[in-house]
Amino acid sequence: MATRLTKLNKYKQKSPTYAGNTCKYIDLLIDVLDEEIKPLISDKDQDFFSEIQTQFVSELNYIRAANETLRDSSKYWYSSFKKEVK
Repeated sequence: MATRLTKLNKYKQKSPTYAGNTCKYIDLLIDVLDEEIKPLISDKDQDFFSEIQTQFVSELNYIRAANETLRDSSKYWYSSFKKEVK
């Protein structure tokens, strides 16, 4: 058993880190867009800005979902590997 734990620890030391929860950074970008940039847009360009903002937020939410999928996948494979090594 000790050799299996040693083996697991060696793999852990060599493993790359994974990104933690990135949602707060995505939320910050959306807030900056809405609270800081939107007021700078002239009235005649508000419709165009709204279109761009909608696309921007949509892309950021896609990145949010992709990051969550990567974190879930990492947790799954780590747990599966840990069960095999222990």
